Amino acid sequence: MGSFNVKILLLAIFLSSAFSLLSSSNSDVTTDCNSLITELCDLTLTAGSLKVNNDTLVYYIYSKAGDLIIQDDSYFFNSIPLIGINGGPGLSHDYLEPLRRIACLGIPLILYDQIGTGNSTRVTDLKDFQYLLTVQHYIEELRTLINHLGLEKVHVMGHSWGTIVAQEFAILQPKELLGLILSGALSDSQLYIDSQRRVNLATLPHHVLEIIQKADETQIYNSSEYLAVDNILTFFFTSRTIPIADCMVGSKEYGNNDIYVQMQGASEFTVGGVLANWNITGKLHLIEAETLVTRGEYDTMTEECSQTIINQLKNGRDLITIPKSGHIQMIDENEVYVNELLNFIKSVEEKRKSNFLEK
Repeated sequence: MGSFNVKILLLAIFLSSAFSLLSSSNSDVTTDCNSLITELCDLTLTAGSLKVNNDTLVYYIYSKAGDLIIQDDSYFFNSIPLIGINGGPGLSHDYLEPLRRIACLGIPLILYDQIGTGNSTRVTDLKDFQYLLTVQHYIEELRTLINHLGLEKVHVMGHSWGTIVAQEFAILQPKELLGLILSGALSDSQLYIDSQRRVNLATLPHHVLEIIQKADETQIYNSSEYLAVDNILTFFFTSRTIPIADCMVGSKEYGNNDIYVQMQGASEFTVGGVLANWNITGKLHLIEAETLVTRGEYDTMTEECSQTIINQLKNGRDLITIPKSGHIQMIDENEVYVNELLNFIKSVEEKRKSNFLEK
């Protein structure tokens, strides 16, 4: 059988599996996220909370024995930790938990629930929480977390919406930031919309495009036909793991859809909320930290979005594309993705040590 026919057959199987899952009466069918992690070891979970203005932010530290010591409410890390900023906005941290593997490899992992989600302060009415619809607030969350933990140096990984927070933080040239990782990233909302249409959506049949276009024009995203398209395309571009990972389901269950809709808009295929005209491309040259940009082979964020960021960086590495993965690389291809993060972190720290010795 020729390679083209094999690809067609595999695609048919993939789509059939996705459709069967979504059509099944058993909506509880999920993939255990722990099963996606190779070399998962015994880790200590240290949970804590802090105040960001009047709200409570809950964080989670995963570390091997001896990698974190707590004395008199002070945190002492044996190696430079990695903070993960999840996407959304309005999702909880849960889907990033497969990153725990990096803690098994000697890099303590810090995750947190952005305010309005998870175990942090929950919000049912945004009327009195309008600051949750500003990028500046989420920069303040990250800054407060770093200060609270007393981190002198830290690596930061942002995914999806988290790359927006990470980039806005990095252009401020914080002295603590050593390595920056941007996964499934964008620096210009309009470029994301345009390239998504030219690259990803252009692969879809005309009828499907008409359904998406109609929803965008009418701003009605809850019709049965649009929801059917959205559900199926989740397995095209967002996460290609079937059945859907339970930690991904958890991020939505403990998330805040109002924050998502008002900031991102109601559709994954465009940006229609507060972030509609967000563009930081012209400021990326201000980032001093060594930076790695990664994307999935079938990512919603196109190669053009990623390369646009790299082209503006002083200390950017070559683009890493994770084979077989959609947008959520840490779920779809956990081992490959975490290895890329580990290699980057090690190289950044080795370069820092070399520079120190030269002085």
